[in-house]
Amino acid sequence: MTLFKKSKIDCHTHVLDPVNFPYGRDIEYKPSGQEIGTSIQLRQVMKTYGVSHSLLVQPNSGYGSDNACLLNAIAHGNGRFKGIAIIGFDTDLASLRKLKNQGVVGAAFNSTFHGIDYYNRSADLIARLAELDMFLQIQSEHDQLLRFVPWIEAMPIRVLIDHCGRPTPDAGVDQPGFKALLRLARTKRVSVKLSGYSKFSQERWSRLSEQNLRVDKWSVCLG
Repeated sequence: MTLFKKSKIDCHTHVLDPVNFPYGRDIEYKPSGQEIGTSIQLRQVMKTYGVSHSLLVQPNSGYGSDNACLLNAIAHGNGRFKGIAIIGFDTDLASLRKLKNQGVVGAAFNSTFHGIDYYNRSADLIARLAELDMFLQIQSEHDQLLRFVPWIEAMPIRVLIDHCGRPTPDAGVDQPGFKALLRLARTKRVSVKLSGYSKFSQERWSRLSEQNLRVDKWSVCLG
C-alpha cells in the first residue's frame, strides 16, 4: 500500500481566506500569496493525498480570536473537520457549549506568540474546558510548558501539545521542559503532535522533508 492510500488524519491545519473572511485590522501579520489556503483548497489537497479528516487550528496571524473562518470551514466540511479555536479566558460555559456544538473541540494556547505571562489568568478557562471534555492545545517552546503543568495535573483536562513541544535540541533530554512533557504522559490525557519540526530542528529543510515521508501514521483524538 502506498502512502497516499494509507488512512490519515491531519492534526494541524490552518484555513486562511481573506477574500471571504477579511483579516483583523489590528492584526500585525497578515498572511498572503502562497501562505493563503481556503477550505475549498484544503478539501482538494486532502482528496489528493488521501487524508480523511483534518483538525483545523485557529491562527494568530490574520484572524487572532475571530474564529469565523474556522467555524465556516467546519460547517461546510461534511463532517471532515473539527476545530481548535482561540477562546477568551472569560468565556462562559454556555458559549463554550455553543462552540462545541459547532465542531470546536478545544482552545489554542500559544505562549511562543503571546509570551508565558499572558496565560497567568487562564486557569478558570482550563477548568471549564475540562468540565465539557474539551481539549487544551498548547504551543510552547524551551521550558514554557512548565507554567501549565500544575494546572494539567490538577484538572482532568485533555491536552494536545503542538509541534513536539518545540524542545531545545542543544539542551538535551534533561531540559526541564522536555522532562515535564514526559511526566505529563503519566496522566494518560496528553498527546503530542509529531509536527512542526522546522520550528526547532537544526537539520536543513530538505533532510526534514525526507524524514517526514517516512512517517507511516498520523492520528489525533477528535472527540
